[in-house]
Amino acid sequence: TWYCPADPHKKEDKEENLWISSQIGIFKFSPSSQTVQNYNYGGLHETVLSESSCAQLSDGKIVFGNFLGTLTFHPDSLRKTKIKANLVFTKFQVNSKDFIPGSALPDINYSDRISLNHEENVIGIEFSLLSDQTFGREQLEYRLMGFDKIWRNAEGRGKVVYSQLAPGTYTFQVRSLNAEDFLKRPFRALQFSIAPPFYQTGWAYLIYFFLLIALFHLIRRTVSTILHLRQDIILEK
Repeated sequence: TWYCPADPHKKEDKEENLWISSQIGIFKFSPSSQTVQNYNYGGLHETVLSESSCAQLSDGKIVFGNFLGTLTFHPDSLRKTKIKANLVFTKFQVNSKDFIPGSALPDINYSDRISLNHEENVIGIEFSLLSDQTFGREQLEYRLMGFDKIWRNAEGRGKVVYSQLAPGTYTFQVRSLNAEDFLKRPFRALQFSIAPPFYQTGWAYLIYFFLLIALFHLIRRTVSTILHLRQDIILEK
């Protein structure tokens, strides 16, 4: 693999992109966005590019040497090859144990919503980007709606774990960082809810309400009885 820095004085290369050769095509690395884009045309992936054989011409064209001669292109002339890809969830864990949906719906990717109890609050989710060509395109980001305020870079990991989640409804979302590389931006979402313990449910609060009313009446009656007894004592004297 060898790379050639793009001319920062050229309009199309103002981000100082790095053009990189490999056995599976040409890649453009953008330092500003930390993204990689692949350019693979025809038999390009079968062309063995020579090491330390790279140059940039005065007109902005970039030249890579290979065993058959040279490969010359201008960054503006390249069109990105958009590919099909699909994001899938490969595993859903609850309290470090694999969660298996009902027999009628065995695939976690087709579960509309997962219901858990308040003790099932450690959630692990594994995901993967499926495509016949994903090298350099598997940069993903995720967030848990109801917990995360921002999208987080997966940084090459295919698994995230959330611990001690509070009762509530959550939606885990994962997507590709490089939307422009795909015919349709890979995206997948999964919703799950953690039920509160009984003492935090609506029925429990309703019971608390009636208990408070009963306690209020008991205290009121006790105070009234004491006042009447005191009044009777005073009258007897």
